[in-house]
Amino acid sequence: MIEDNSIEEIHRNLPWYKDFIELDYINCNLIVGMKYPTKQEIKAYKSGKIILKLIVRPHVIFLLFKIGNLDWCDVAYSNCLHQEIDHSKYQINLQKNYPEKLKLMLVDNNSRVVKVYRVLKLSKKFTNILKDAIIEQYNNSPSVNNYNVEVKKIYNEFQPGQLAISKLVKASCEIQGTDRKEFIELVYDKLGYGTAKKIPLWIYDCVHKKDDNKGIITKESIPDDLIKKGVVKCKYRKIADRHLYAELYKIRVVKKKRSKNKNV
Repeated sequence: MIEDNSIEEIHRNLPWYKDFIELDYINCNLIVGMKYPTKQEIKAYKSGKIILKLIVRPHVIFLLFKIGNLDWCDVAYSNCLHQEIDHSKYQINLQKNYPEKLKLMLVDNNSRVVKVYRVLKLSKKFTNILKDAIIEQYNNSPSVNNYNVEVKKIYNEFQPGQLAISKLVKASCEIQGTDRKEFIELVYDKLGYGTAKKIPLWIYDCVHKKDDNKGIITKESIPDDLIKKGVVKCKYRKIADRHLYAELYKIRVVKKKRSKNKNV
């Protein structure tokens, strides 16, 4: 959490009465406001993998993002929405240099406290396409009416989750999470015929209900005593329809090494 208790110094006109997403390209901020964000949402914003996608239209830019296992979100932007900014001065600076970082903030609307502050390093390709799109807006000076027509057209044609997989996407960028999950063996290793270990009855019962010669038994079918030990899945395979082998796995979280962002 940021030490400063208030985000109002960053944006004094944010719509605190509702959930919101604000893209502030001047200060390179992506601000997401939620009423009472959950622990799961805070964790995802803090350390989850992030996918960014960009859609560039004649009068509007759409930034789409997916954080961890949360749903896709999107925010529409046009410089016609910020008439108070001296765009001519910023355009000169933009043509010379454009930051390759985006500051992601998750804010609790009720308390106005910044729960997560995370700096995302964008890929060069993604940065250049975003920069060119903003400069193009300066040159064409879209009106608020043109912006509204284009946004309405896109949202009428696509559901929220469809935009991210549409042909309109011009660029993508992946920021790896700070943690990753790794499966490791826990209790049984190659159980079955020819080994000293016997396969538990619950595994036989689950496998006999399946037609496949190999597969995975998910957490829902694993006994509670093993769940408490951290077991999350069981892999099995049958040989010659007579011999059954099985392995149990649990998850541990390991620190992931830094990796380069991916472009699409």
